[in-house]
Amino acid sequence: MQIKSICDCDWFQFDCKNTLNDQLLENVSVELEPASDCTDWRVVTTIPLASLPYGKPGTTYCLVAIPPDGAVTAMFGATLKFRVRDVDPTTGEPDGDDYYDDSFVLEEVEVSVADHVHPVQRANFAAGWEQLGEDNELDETFALSTLHTLQDAVRELMKCLGMGPCERSDRVPEGKSAHTLLLAGVFRGGHDVLAKARLALDPADQTVTLNLVVRSDNEAVSAAITGAIVGVILLLIASLCVAAYASTECVWATGRVVCHKNQTLVLGTVVELFDLDGPPKGRLVYDHIDPDDKMGFTTVDNVEGYFNVEGCADDFDWLPGIKNRPEVYIRVHHYCNSPKGEFLKVLPTFRVFVPRTYDHHIRFPIELD
Repeated sequence: MQIKSICDCDWFQFDCKNTLNDQLLENVSVELEPASDCTDWRVVTTIPLASLPYGKPGTTYCLVAIPPDGAVTAMFGATLKFRVRDVDPTTGEPDGDDYYDDSFVLEEVEVSVADHVHPVQRANFAAGWEQLGEDNELDETFALSTLHTLQDAVRELMKCLGMGPCERSDRVPEGKSAHTLLLAGVFRGGHDVLAKARLALDPADQTVTLNLVVRSDNEAVSAAITGAIVGVILLLIASLCVAAYASTECVWATGRVVCHKNQTLVLGTVVELFDLDGPPKGRLVYDHIDPDDKMGFTTVDNVEGYFNVEGCADDFDWLPGIKNRPEVYIRVHHYCNSPKGEFLKVLPTFRVFVPRTYDHHIRFPIELD
């Protein structure tokens, strides 16, 4: 069992139980290894469990430092490590002084947006909403095509955002085709965040449309909450695509563009995701055979330059048994240097797919000049 506690560091708590009556486990710990695109997340220390006899629970901890640059998602490989002593199953006493070291690979550990949010309940949601104001408000509309009831949509939203329902809005009245879910939370660092999720059920195809409005005292927090919804949508899309295409992958990327000479010129910047379908060199020839696929795009509508962009792509598996996964890069069309506009291709490519988030350009903004 894994429990995560978020502050300036992540405390990972791993609850363990020894199910082997002829073994005593000692020096039990879980080793976490950040994924290749999460190297800014640093494992600070591990607190091992000295002894884990048969049938008795125990706990080991791992402390991971959160990057100071605004990263909110990460993935870690996890390995359970321990020392084994053979014991008498009846008494539990060691048979001798001999022991050996062993390990067991666990499921990957994910840090999601919800892990950074503490759910709260607001007695007067409207007052809190007005107090936060519109300065850091984000308003997005999504089609939740894989959800077919309003109650299912409410449940998924609360799960992925980690926020608490207000004014009993988590209960959808029977027979309703529209509903508003009010959510409140405190984001890591003490930032208040509120959300209005307006849900509508299309009676024709039984799909749900979501209009999500987020307010916070911090623009990056509003962007993170909105982006969490995109990640869930793409995860659901990916689960459907896998059945049809062996190498379909979906991407959610978040980041920021910067124009040093005049930051207001980032307004209207178009950020596109492309799947690289050929080698970086020799593009003029290869583009005629298999041009790069445009996966998705978004337009920057805030002067801070934050963007969320998502899309899916599929590549043929040319060799049996070898998965040909899409290689994604970003292309930016901007007006920072000229009113005519220009394109900027952001390389190298990356392979970060849903449910993980590519947030490299939150830490390292794309510089347009």
